[in-house]
Amino acid sequence: MTHIGCKASMFSFNRLAGADPILGVEMASTGEIGVFGRNKNEVFLKAMICQNFRIPKVGLFISSESLSEEMCPYLSRLARRLKVYTCARTAAVLSEYGIPHTVLTVPGEVPAGTDSEYELEVAAKKKFDLVIQIRDKKKDFLLRRCTRETAPSDYWIRRLAVDFNIPLLTEPNIVKMFCEAVDIPEASIEIEPFRSYVPKIYHKIENNNCAMLLRHKVGLMITNNNDSKVLALRLHQEGLDVTCFHAYLGGQDITNFEAAFQNFNVPVEVVDLRSEIAEGAFDLIMAQSIDENKNWHLYKLSWHIFGKHLLQVMRERHMTVVAQSSKQNKKEAGFEKYVQMYEPKMGVYNAWRDSRLLEDFSTEADQIAYLRQHGIKAVVKGSGLVHSSVCGNTYNCEDVRTLPPAVLVKPLRDCSDKPEFVSLTFRGGRCVNINGMEVTPLLALQMANELAGRNGVGCTRTREGNMYEAPGMMLLSKGLNYLTDVCFDRPMADLFRIYSRHVSQQIAIGQFSEKHTQSAVEAIRFLMSEVSGVVELELHQGDVIFLKLSHVSKALDRRGGPVVTEEELEEVFQPGNGSFSDVQW
Repeated sequence: MTHIGCKASMFSFNRLAGADPILGVEMASTGEIGVFGRNKNEVFLKAMICQNFRIPKVGLFISSESLSEEMCPYLSRLARRLKVYTCARTAAVLSEYGIPHTVLTVPGEVPAGTDSEYELEVAAKKKFDLVIQIRDKKKDFLLRRCTRETAPSDYWIRRLAVDFNIPLLTEPNIVKMFCEAVDIPEASIEIEPFRSYVPKIYHKIENNNCAMLLRHKVGLMITNNNDSKVLALRLHQEGLDVTCFHAYLGGQDITNFEAAFQNFNVPVEVVDLRSEIAEGAFDLIMAQSIDENKNWHLYKLSWHIFGKHLLQVMRERHMTVVAQSSKQNKKEAGFEKYVQMYEPKMGVYNAWRDSRLLEDFSTEADQIAYLRQHGIKAVVKGSGLVHSSVCGNTYNCEDVRTLPPAVLVKPLRDCSDKPEFVSLTFRGGRCVNINGMEVTPLLALQMANELAGRNGVGCTRTREGNMYEAPGMMLLSKGLNYLTDVCFDRPMADLFRIYSRHVSQQIAIGQFSEKHTQSAVEAIRFLMSEVSGVVELELHQGDVIFLKLSHVSKALDRRGGPVVTEEELEEVFQPGNGSFSDVQW
């Protein structure tokens, strides 16, 4: 953190004739200010200056019925630079601590109708320009019953300071902080416009105007669409220092992507995040966070990966502002959240809220004409592809009849008539071996996609025009589900369902990065820590058929006791010729 923020209230006691300038439970502020500073003392002093508080140059007046020993060292610091005046009842304490001072009479110590020395000096404003009156909160309630004639001297000390526009401090904590901060030279206090704190603090670029980016290095997130191409070309023409970043998740061909941007004269960096999204997919598999439509919400997972990993790469390349090329407002709002969460030192530029860009490219036809004018091929929309990665594909079309053919999953009519057998080894709820080959999460998804896809497993179409392809995740999820059935007792199973439901609900609304969701994921990892074993399955024309369990670490029944030994498992689950009816129960 490079800067500290402070919000301070504004008060208008000078406009309230006769009001005691102390705070109670009533709403007394008439506004507030907000400032940033490099440290606690600077931000405190800057906030006081913004409240029209004048730093004392001449002297100060101190008054308190019960001045604590804790306060005297702080007042000694002020006494080294200012002449101290006080009343008779406070003078004894100051003398005890060796603080030089001059005693003045105050209201209540002189005959009625006679002005005290304090009143005369407050009006003259020559001997002191700060009043510290540390009030006794136990007696505050008595002031509400006082009249002008019966009000104590403390009230008049405070009220006269306000009436003659002399800075007043009444709270001990404020006095202490002021004594610590007052030594800062006013000329050294950093006074800058709000926008100058980029990248020191998170904020949106003022008015989302790209002209404000001339001093910054801009990292532009791009995909192979017209929005990205138009924005990359336009920002380059504006003379900005732009670098394009593309997160490769393992879906579409990266060769075509690099060719699409090679004529832009803008640096393009492709960041390989396949392993990172595979790790995220394994968390979803462990959590069994698939909804009733067989949707894993991979699109929302990808934005979690962008926020956590792509922004980190941008920061390592010294980018100070992040620009996101999509026109979708929900996506932009979510992206701002990720920047604030993971890289708060970076600024955010929402390009498609820039009034100039909106005026120049009000329609898609304007974008296509602009690209053709510069000899760049425009992208024709129509496939409905929303997300593509090593985890799977997501499509969204207005009509289910316009959905394209599945890419990862074969139609059932094209699948082989012969069943295929798969052995999955899980350790700690994670697949570590497929058919005798040790695998990483990325390799596991790639192999599982191939195995399940060619057997018609893992593709779902909905009436709303959505299609979800995630064959590998579906296969691994089913295998893990068979294993947890014999490893979780009833309390663990109930607890797992609670966490699983929470993760599923939160990723559906784009809250996978939130602390409460990640806490649920961490709890699921703990529950899965002892879930290990080998699951043997049969894949046949869209079906995943359970065959056998072996090497189970801890097999429990729903009542919490051991159900079978390893030898008994071998006897119970006997593989036959691959059909479901041959499994002996």
